[in-house]
Amino acid sequence: MTEQEGTKQTRKQETRQGKEKDRERIKLDQIMRVLFHLSKKTMVRLVNGLFQEQFDPRRVKLHYGNGRFVGDGLRSVEGDIFIVIKQEEEEREFHVEFQTLGDEAMSVRMFEYGFRRALETRQMERRGRGSPRELFFPRQLVIYLEENEAIGETEELILHLPDDQQLVYRVPTFRYWTYTARRLAAEKLYALLPLQAFKIRKKMQSVDANKQMTVAEKSREMTRQFERLIEVIRDTLDHLDELHGQGELNTGDFDRLLRVLHSITEYLYSRYGNFEPIEKEVRHMLKSLIDPKMMAKMRKEGREQGRLEGKIEGKIEGKIEGKIEGKIEVAEMLLQKGMLSISDIVQVTGLTTEEVARLSNKVNP
Repeated sequence: MTEQEGTKQTRKQETRQGKEKDRERIKLDQIMRVLFHLSKKTMVRLVNGLFQEQFDPRRVKLHYGNGRFVGDGLRSVEGDIFIVIKQEEEEREFHVEFQTLGDEAMSVRMFEYGFRRALETRQMERRGRGSPRELFFPRQLVIYLEENEAIGETEELILHLPDDQQLVYRVPTFRYWTYTARRLAAEKLYALLPLQAFKIRKKMQSVDANKQMTVAEKSREMTRQFERLIEVIRDTLDHLDELHGQGELNTGDFDRLLRVLHSITEYLYSRYGNFEPIEKEVRHMLKSLIDPKMMAKMRKEGREQGRLEGKIEGKIEGKIEGKIEGKIEVAEMLLQKGMLSISDIVQVTGLTTEEVARLSNKVNP
């Protein structure tokens, strides 16, 4: 191989790795959009748990803020989730970023997101004539999914300003890997339960990338990791099932959380399930645990809770049985309620963007 050919091969490999990272980021973004667009009750509880607040879901209004900002030179930056909660006449805003791995530039990024959001929402308010302008940042939090002991309780940035001015900017972190499913449920962080499956990813990635291991050794170790994954999924499903049975999760939220759990597991298959017996075993386990066990509860609650749950049940059955009518019915319901964007409805129902757009024009002429 010539030097030129070697350079081309290296570039192709780097391009392929870059595309894989982009796909992974897109996948995580899609998952987070679903997890952070559950019912108001579940979302308010999540904000309470993450930020130690005491909002009453029955007494507040909730909406989502813009997270995409265009700066100088038309450079676009985009934060993950901005949630605005209005209680009486007061509005409070919360900003959450998700990271799988550590990021040394995270404090800088959080400052930029907060600064741009403050400029957009407050327009540099003044409290009185002649008083200095003020900027109001949202309360911020970084959720790190995978274990990394280098991550502390805060992300910090020291701003050295002119004339010996200095400001320490701190953003708290949420070290997800330290939370069990039981603890998440106890603190009412129900929306984060499906992410328990990510706890296995780092080890799988390490095994897959280990060049010192033989194929047989990798196979044995990956088998152990998939067995761990099965236990994590069982534990997560048990907690979701219990919360649903207690009425803590309505059927719509329950369905979406199951779908996210399934989506994460499918992602792990596609990346690390190179061993057919393992893949078949896990797929069989998921189908046997999720499909029959959960469908019975969804049907029952669909009858008891009324039309909305019945439509969501229709979506589940429609997907399983291949009935397009169920998907259309649910998409129309979500469009009428204004619960999700067109792209999110595409993700949830499996319809195409064009199909959902046509339904949107029909429902909201």
